[in-house]
Amino acid sequence: MYASRSRPRNMKTITLLVLFACINFISTESEDGFLKGHLKPLGGHRPPDVPIDETDIPPHPRTFWEKYVKHGKPLILRGAMKHSPGFNLWTTQYLKEKYGDLEVRLEGKIEKASNIPIGAKSFGRDTIANFINTYQSENKYIVSQLPTAMYPEVMVPPTMQCGTFKDSLVEIDIWMSSGNSKSALHKDAFNTWNCLVSGTKQWKMVENKYEPLIYRSWEPEAQIGGFSLINVSSVDMIKHPNIAKVRWSNFTITAGDCLYLPRSYYHQVTSFGDPNIAVALLFSRMTDFDDTGCDNAELKYTPLSDMIVTWNWSGHGTMTMGHADHRAVKEQLLKAAESYGRVTVQNLAEETLLIDPEKTFNEALREMITPFEILDKEGKGYLSREDILNLDIYIA
Repeated sequence: MYASRSRPRNMKTITLLVLFACINFISTESEDGFLKGHLKPLGGHRPPDVPIDETDIPPHPRTFWEKYVKHGKPLILRGAMKHSPGFNLWTTQYLKEKYGDLEVRLEGKIEKASNIPIGAKSFGRDTIANFINTYQSENKYIVSQLPTAMYPEVMVPPTMQCGTFKDSLVEIDIWMSSGNSKSALHKDAFNTWNCLVSGTKQWKMVENKYEPLIYRSWEPEAQIGGFSLINVSSVDMIKHPNIAKVRWSNFTITAGDCLYLPRSYYHQVTSFGDPNIAVALLFSRMTDFDDTGCDNAELKYTPLSDMIVTWNWSGHGTMTMGHADHRAVKEQLLKAAESYGRVTVQNLAEETLLIDPEKTFNEALREMITPFEILDKEGKGYLSREDILNLDIYIA
């Protein structure tokens, strides 16, 4: 009888002790770092402690390769964009008057497919003039290829003027917003020079080696981009505890600066200032470097219009944004030629399905039509191995 009466009291005491211990554990662990940063912006879990090199002197191409590109190491090149005429010219009034009829691609500031803005031309497509007239009051910003008419007002750093770098530019993009925009934590396929014309950008960066810890969204294995599922404005450390183990970098890029962002380096960017305008020079995912010509090359800031760019866009018609690097194109086409003999657009669609089996054949076919038409310069309807070997670096 005594035992039966004492058991509830003991159980109650034990329950209270366990509850107290749990509360104390959560409190202590929060202070020690287990939950530090919970529901705080990305980076609240620990101070940034991965340094990023910066200089105002462009490194020699050989040095740039050996020290940075080869090892996937970022570099800030302060003041590099100030050598471009566009740095001083690109006011909203100037852009509207000189380039107002050119078209640009739009995205919504809130990153959802249902938030594609309507521009003067269609969903997700605007003119520069209409964008400037409306961007401060509407949920939209420019994420687009840079029209070729604007190339002369962008200078490419001397670092890119010889060896493998000289013909490595894949695509040139432009961003423009009213500021106060925030990206997800993500990685890009290509090496990139991100150059800021106006405004300010805060960069938070995470090395690719931490990818297993950042809760990457599932994508087909062959995809080389990607993004994290965490909410960068309010990180749930209970749902995503591995973030606590991630070291990171934090720095600010101001107008006139350029950042070398290595391929597949995770980053989250918050933009401030109106207008916030940036240009991105995307270049190849190179794995080696040929320094032929570097000893005698004239290394100077050079207009983008004097450089070879694989995929260009006039500002009208079909945009080539997001197409593959010419080196990868050749390699994939040659492999396809080994399988099919003569490569047709249908063959390319079949190859696409091997990479991304979630697509339908018709979806893959639609994606391949424009690239194939560009590559099939004679309109034969197929590409032979000889055609592929003779493809120019300059594709579009």
